[in-house]
Amino acid sequence: MNAEDGQPVKEDARHKLANYLEIKVSPERATLALKANHLLEKLTPTAEDLAWALNQAGAVNGLDLDLLGRVLSEKLFDRTHIVAQAVAPVPGEDAVIETLVRINGEAKPVVLSDGRADYRNVDNIRQVAAGEVLQRKHPATEGKPGCDVQGKPIPAKPGTDAALKPGINTKISDDGNTLVSTRGGYLFMQGEALGVGEDFQLQGDVNFKTGNILYHGDVLIQGNVADGFSVEADGNIVIEGSVDGAVVISREGSVTIKGALFGHGHAEIRAGKDIDLQAAQDAKIFAGGCLAVAKELRLCEVRCGSLKANAPNCHVLGGALVIYGETLLAQVGGEGVRTEIRVGDKAHEEARAELGGIASRLEQLKQLASALEPRLKQFKTTADRMHGHLPVRMAADLKATVTRYAETQKGMRGLAEEEKRLRDLLASPLEKRWPVVITEKVIDSAHVKLYGKHVDLAAGDAPGQWLWTEEGPLKASLG
Repeated sequence: MNAEDGQPVKEDARHKLANYLEIKVSPERATLALKANHLLEKLTPTAEDLAWALNQAGAVNGLDLDLLGRVLSEKLFDRTHIVAQAVAPVPGEDAVIETLVRINGEAKPVVLSDGRADYRNVDNIRQVAAGEVLQRKHPATEGKPGCDVQGKPIPAKPGTDAALKPGINTKISDDGNTLVSTRGGYLFMQGEALGVGEDFQLQGDVNFKTGNILYHGDVLIQGNVADGFSVEADGNIVIEGSVDGAVVISREGSVTIKGALFGHGHAEIRAGKDIDLQAAQDAKIFAGGCLAVAKELRLCEVRCGSLKANAPNCHVLGGALVIYGETLLAQVGGEGVRTEIRVGDKAHEEARAELGGIASRLEQLKQLASALEPRLKQFKTTADRMHGHLPVRMAADLKATVTRYAETQKGMRGLAEEEKRLRDLLASPLEKRWPVVITEKVIDSAHVKLYGKHVDLAAGDAPGQWLWTEEGPLKASLG
């Protein structure tokens, strides 16, 4: 130490300073007191000199150099200062399981754009796709070790681990950090595990408590479906109870209603495949496959691939039925109502409907082509006059017009080809014309159109079957 400039000097002077220092060192902390009478020796130590003394005493970590400087500059002598403390370890963070999807809970209404709550469309089924990440594990960390005053490390306590828990149709990824679904379905808690259900089952009614049901797989309703609500699914739908003024749609599967169907004029049942009913009244029913009715079909609008309403005493009363295949009936018609049954070929019917649309689109394209042709002639005249050197903007306009005209011509050719295909289809003979079979009786009257040929059936005409002929439906005996 140099009294004139306060710079560190040789080690022997530092040893002399030690006579005026009281230093105590433990793993937790180090203290220092500098006696004021060191000034009598004209010692002017620096913070580095005090740090050196502390190092010699074993305090090698956590020194507060700012404090050492203040002891000297502010003459904080003859008192004890804590000049070093152990650096505490930072414990590790516990592992966290983050659930990335909402799990089924209480039904909550969807809030509409005007602020009203729609209690029919509620957020009630959380569906996931195959391979979707359901939970992610954030692993525990080791923590950051500390260090005591004497330079010895203080180990950190690692965070507590947590395990992902797979349930049915879920699995843990190879790295152990994500839980994924192995198939599409709805989420549910399986104890403490997260599972994916394949078939959605509702133990009760579809009403204001549950809201509408919208699901991608199969659905089982172990109750009724209330008026104004809907059940929609990609898979099969089975309803154990009744349907009252509701909408039930299976886009790719079948619909089975074990109770009665009361339509009230606005119920609608649709299925990509079959529909199986006990009894239905005043409803719209559309089946891509077979419609089977056990007891009664009253005042319904029906379109189906085939109809089996020939169980004993099953009665089709009123309404309009369009059937594209086998038609089996037990009892038909009733006093005071009109019962219409039309049997036809679906491909032919769709072709006739499509032809009308083609004619309309073809006429639109013809009008567009007629409007473009004068513009093309005008461009040609201008180009000839300018020897083909059109201004940039005019050239771009010409190119756009030519492109649009070519697309119009291409569209007209495509429509003409499609029109020919449809007309050829309509001209081709049907592979099969199904009869209308009535196994018990006609009550009052029924009106049948069989592949375009009409026949009115009166009470007493059945049992029998009606076959298509060029002259009209021909009755034949059963057997």
